[in-house]
Amino acid sequence: MKKQVIWIVALLISIFLSACSDNVDNQGLPTRVELPSESAQIQLTPPQVANNNPPTETPDGLSTLPATWTPTGTPTKTSTASVTPSMTITDTPSSTPSITFTPSITPTATVENAPLLSLADLASRITDLPPTYEIPPNFGQVFPTPITFGTSPINCTVLPSGGFATVLQADSGLNSQLGCATNAVITYPSAVQTFERGVMIWMNESGGVIYVFNNNGTFQRYPDTFIAGQDPDSVGETPPSGLLEPVRGFGKVWRTMAGVRDGVGWGITPEAGDTATVQDFTNGRLIYLPTRGNILALTYSGSANSGSWRILLGTY
Repeated sequence: MKKQVIWIVALLISIFLSACSDNVDNQGLPTRVELPSESAQIQLTPPQVANNNPPTETPDGLSTLPATWTPTGTPTKTSTASVTPSMTITDTPSSTPSITFTPSITPTATVENAPLLSLADLASRITDLPPTYEIPPNFGQVFPTPITFGTSPINCTVLPSGGFATVLQADSGLNSQLGCATNAVITYPSAVQTFERGVMIWMNESGGVIYVFNNNGTFQRYPDTFIAGQDPDSVGETPPSGLLEPVRGFGKVWRTMAGVRDGVGWGITPEAGDTATVQDFTNGRLIYLPTRGNILALTYSGSANSGSWRILLGTY
């Protein structure tokens, strides 16, 4: 019975291995299996396994399988999908607008500012300003005197000289306003004091005259009536810190003449001596003061006691 079981198992294994092999000849397999009896001797034809060692017989007449059996796999061809890249999109940058810089225009100083700039220049050169002094807010105002153009006077018997002739040749409008010169150049002892909103000039002319030049471009001329020993040098005014009360002839005009004090304000510098170079014209006067370093052009308004003024850049 034990032998029958062994033969059955061996038969099943042989059938299984024959089914798995690609090279086994299946025509030799039996179509009907009869189990042998104990007395009968079963003869089986061992299966032929391709590419392996043949089975061997045992002493009992049983065939055994080889020790190892390596199945040969048939490779399967696998198709590989190819990828065709699509058209490449090229990014076209847009043009960048260029920035155009517009140059700014720097304003230049006008001729109307010349009197104001000259006064500031004079104060800076001849005076040490108090540490508490501040430039007044209306210091940079524009003077109303316009520049006009006309025909230069002709048939004048007296002609301007020196630096006066030079500035008048450059400004035909002023030349027409002043008219012909009435006398030659004259020099006078003088004194100058700078104020918050103007300047005062004393000249030893006809017993002494005092000019009050306002920063608004107007001037007035007063006789110097100060008498030493009779009129007080000062009345004891208390000016703001860093400013000065005018004294003597300037102080008398500053205190007694209407509109002078309010017009020019307090003194910035003490009065300083100078020498004025003057030439008179039909309708005005030219004055040069070395301490100022420029020429004052006076145009009369009805008389020599009032009118308009401006600065001409130049020296005598």
